[in-house]
Amino acid sequence: GYIDEHLTEEIRLDALAQVAGLSHYRFAHNFKRSTGVPPHQFVIRRRVECAKPLLRDTDDSVANVTYASGFGSPSRFALLFRRETGLSPSQYRALFR
Repeated sequence: GYIDEHLTEEIRLDALAQVAGLSHYRFAHNFKRSTGVPPHQFVIRRRVECAKPLLRDTDDSVANVTYASGFGSPSRFALLFRRETGLSPSQYRALFR
């Protein structure tokens, strides 16, 4: 869908609402009701899921994985990845080496 196709770009709520043909409020409300999480949290989770195979299966630097999975900075990536998985990106990668 739209989110997966645009993971490496900034995904704004207004753009998502426009694609869905809804107001910001209605879109965010409907989205959370159907997925269980707010749109921004869903995007973070999709980006983390995108990063996991890159960390597992490639030797790309964590910085390259950061940008390839749509995060704006390595520090933000590390923080959000740890929040979602309980591990730093490097710790996660080490599990598979």
